[in-house]
Amino acid sequence: MNPHGISTGCWDQRTLRELRNGALRLTEEKTYDRFGRLSKIKSGSSEVIYYYNSFNQFEKRLINNVPEYYYYTKYGQLRAKTLGAEEDKNPLTSLKYFYSRPGMIVAREVNGARQAIRKCADYTGSASNLFHDPFQGIVRTQTCPMLIREVHIRVCAQ
Repeated sequence: MNPHGISTGCWDQRTLRELRNGALRLTEEKTYDRFGRLSKIKSGSSEVIYYYNSFNQFEKRLINNVPEYYYYTKYGQLRAKTLGAEEDKNPLTSLKYFYSRPGMIVAREVNGARQAIRKCADYTGSASNLFHDPFQGIVRTQTCPMLIREVHIRVCAQ
């Protein structure tokens, strides 16, 4: 481990981080599979384990032994995610996404309540998109202009 408390693996991923403040010591350890994908995070008594399907898609995440499942369309878009149980086994919570024919997200359903997702035009007149995390979860919507790749866009929340 280097003097900054960080160790890295063969793909330069952070494998171990240790934070110290006097007697307080916090340690986070990350494990990667043979393809370089994150497979486990252990921090104190918490543990998160990641599983992938044969299409290299994020399929399941165990957060302190509570499962979170991910489902995809035949085109690889995130169709649903559930917490606590699989989709057909009465999960604690569920989130489903709906797409237009061209593949744009048009609505989502949170625990059975459907929410349409409207898009507004940016200053150049083209449709803008919502900000997503790597697993297609909506991270945030924004109503004020923001600069991304030198294009001003504005996203409307319903």
